[in-house]
Amino acid sequence: MSTEKGPRMKNPTIPYLSAMVLLAAVLLHAEETSLRTATLYPEADTYIQANLPDANFGSASFLSAASARESLIRFDLSSVSQVVSAKIRLYVSQFGTAGNTRPIVFRTIRDIAWDEMKETRNSMTHEVPFVTVQSPWVGTSDPQFAGWTLATNANVWIEADVTEAVRLAAQGAGKITFHAFSPAPDNNMVYTDYTPVTFHSRERGGTETGPQLVVECAGDGNEAKGGIFYDGIPADDVSLEATIRRGPGHGTGDGAKSGLLANRG
Repeated sequence: MSTEKGPRMKNPTIPYLSAMVLLAAVLLHAEETSLRTATLYPEADTYIQANLPDANFGSASFLSAASARESLIRFDLSSVSQVVSAKIRLYVSQFGTAGNTRPIVFRTIRDIAWDEMKETRNSMTHEVPFVTVQSPWVGTSDPQFAGWTLATNANVWIEADVTEAVRLAAQGAGKITFHAFSPAPDNNMVYTDYTPVTFHSRERGGTETGPQLVVECAGDGNEAKGGIFYDGIPADDVSLEATIRRGPGHGTGDGAKSGLLANRG
């Protein structure tokens, strides 16, 4: 009886497993590359002040959050869908004493048709009532709470995760207004400097240091050339510089209009 062994058969599962691993890698790569990041800029922003309840600050070069000041910032979300993550970013221009910690809380308001050149503290009382808000350290009972962060110094960016609020707004109204304020001190916060925290507004910072909403999304959107996203500006309104979210090199006036129309996608 011959003891010579025949040719060894290859394991038939190895090619199958290799193909599955390759397929999984391809799908994972496709999933990663299908995500895109849109940086949106506000179509309106202003602040309101309790001790000047009938004053309008729509053209101010800054926004503010303090015991008497609250900011309103509205974004158009028509260029994004299937939101994966979102964060709002503000550039701090004035802080007071470095080293103190100042919580900045973001909530949403239902009114998305407010006019930045008309709104006052009195006109927004129904939307942003002064109430005792719990410290972010212990959470909040406000159903319109969107996120929070800490300011600790000037000339820096701060950002807060607002994913869920943006996801819901993108699926619904298509616009979102953030109400930003700084809660008064309580047992969970320790700071003694009441100098208002201020941020660059869109009038001052534009697309460089003005407010930003950075959205990572999986759906197709209105992406302009060069990675700049224009947030749903109507074609019949592009002559208004105040409504044009300008990308680098687009300038203002007729140049901005032509650049916008050429890149609406």
